[in-house]
This record gives sequence, structure tokens and C-alpha cells, in this order.
Amino acid sequence: MSWPILSPKNGKLILVMIQIIELLQTALEKGFIYIDAANSYEAEREVAIAIKESGIPRDKLFITTKVLEGWKDVPVALDGGFKRLQVDYVDMYESLIYDPS
Repeated sequence: MSWPILSPKNGKLILVMIQIIELLQTALEKGFIYIDAANSYEAEREVAIAIKESGIPRDKLFITTKVLEGWKDVPVALDGGFKRLQVDYVDMYESLIYDPS
């Protein structure tokens, strides 16, 4: 198993990223098939790694992602999600328009 080269902002970032991957891998091993991702969670790369390492075929998973920033250009934001998740499609995509002000 090889982990991506990361540029941590602090020493804890790599540990958190590895924990996210391991948590997702455990969930997939236990039979979870629904994965809720979002660019704002900053974990789409980790989701991609967990899916790839699980060996579960893409069509057996239900993947959703969403965009908060970039909703004004949804096609570009969605394409970025595909790249970060390393998938050709998602099952549900949400463009969140939220302005608490």
C-alpha cells in the first residue's frame, strides 16, 4: 500500500488523512455502500483511495458529492469532484446554495 505524497499544514494532517482512509475502508468491509463526499469536507482524495483499495466495483457503490464553493460553475466543480474521487460518475450531485448572512 502506498500513500500519496502530502504537504501537511501541520504534523497532524497526515494522521487524520490516514484515519479517514482506514475508517472508510472499515465501513466498506462491513458492507456500507453509500459514500457521502464533498469538496468542502476536504476528503475526496481519501474517499478515492479507500474505494480503490477496497476492490469493490464502482457500480456496487452509491457515491454522492456536493459543492458549496464554485456552485456558480457547476460543470467545472463537478469535473473537479470526478477527478478528486477518481470516478467517471457519481450517483447524486448536490449544488448547495447557502448564505447565512
